[in-house]
Amino acid sequence: DVDDPPNEYRMEEVYFFKVNPRTGFGIQRIYNHEDLDEVYVVRENDTVLIKKGYHPVAAAPGSQVYYLWILAGENRILLPHDDPDWAWQKLEEPLLREIMR
Repeated sequence: DVDDPPNEYRMEEVYFFKVNPRTGFGIQRIYNHEDLDEVYVVRENDTVLIKKGYHPVAAAPGSQVYYLWILAGENRILLPHDDPDWAWQKLEEPLLREIMR
C-alpha cells in the first residue's frame, strides 16, 4: 500500500477469523503485482496482519467464514483499492442480483 491521496492511503489491517463449523477453514491470499504472494489457511480464532497488498478471503466448501476487520493508519479514510485484474467482477454484480430474484 502506498500514500497516494486521494487514490490510496497507506493502512495496515488485521483480520480476526471466526469459522463455522469450528473444524472448517478458509483461505486468505495476500499479494501484489511486484514481490508479494502469500496464502494462509485460516481457522477458528486465527488472526492475520496485512501490511500491504490485495487480500481476498474465500471459505472452503461447507464452511462459513466471518472476519472482524481492523484498520490502522495515520488517516481515518476508508478507500478500497481493488485489483484491476478482478475489476470485471463488480460489473457482474447487478446481473447476478437480477438472476437471484
